[in-house]
Amino acid sequence: MQQTDLMLTCAQIGMALAAFSLLPFVPAELRLPDATSWRLASAACSVAAVAFLWHSLRRNRQILGRVLIAGGVTAALLALCAGLAVALAIDALGALPGIESGVCFAALVLHFLAAAFFSIRLLYGALPDAEA
Repeated sequence: MQQTDLMLTCAQIGMALAAFSLLPFVPAELRLPDATSWRLASAACSVAAVAFLWHSLRRNRQILGRVLIAGGVTAALLALCAGLAVALAIDALGALPGIESGVCFAALVLHFLAAAFFSIRLLYGALPDAEA
């Protein structure tokens, strides 16, 4: 992955994280109950996770000719994304009463960890080689 592509990915992840973290407050400002606000946010996050998963699978297959780029690591990340989408969808349907905010918050924390991973990778990639 090129350095500029990685920077763009970091920016996109950061923007998505900011948008999704503010999402529950929009319905709350419209005087909807807290549980409904969090369920709507979970629904939006679930749709975004499915779209990202679908896009990633298609992109990997198109560019590299295979879905699993780094074997077990890619499989684990794809499974995590799919599990997150399912958990958010279940939360959006109201099957987890009382913990709506926790499920959405956990998704945001995992999203933050991905952003941190890409940012650290970008920073270490920008350092000059020790031998140079």
